[in-house]
Amino acid sequence: MTISRALVAASLIVGVASLQAALAEAQSPLEALKAQQRGRRQQQQQQQQSQPATVGQLSREETAAVRPLYDAVHAQDWAGANAALPAAQAGVQSPAGRYIVGQLILEIGRGTQDQSIQ
Repeated sequence: MTISRALVAASLIVGVASLQAALAEAQSPLEALKAQQRGRRQQQQQQQQSQPATVGQLSREETAAVRPLYDAVHAQDWAGANAALPAAQAGVQSPAGRYIVGQLILEIGRGTQDQSIQ
């Protein structure tokens, strides 16, 4: 029984073609998964951009109210910090804002060594 070279070559070509088709099918679910992940990432970025601009949990208004106090505390300008404190306390409404103002008050107490503030 002899097998012609043409028959062997034809069977190899058919085998390679079916192998390429199988590889293409295996890659298409992977590519679909990658495209799905890219779509989710883009959607998350769009949602983040559509939300109001905040710093942490603070709104823009709260950030504007707290910023002078924050800057004064970090510059260790205790007189300026004490002057900015009432505006910051009045300008925050959220729990995160009240927490940040509380932390800054603690820093004022530490910086001035005033245990009653601490």
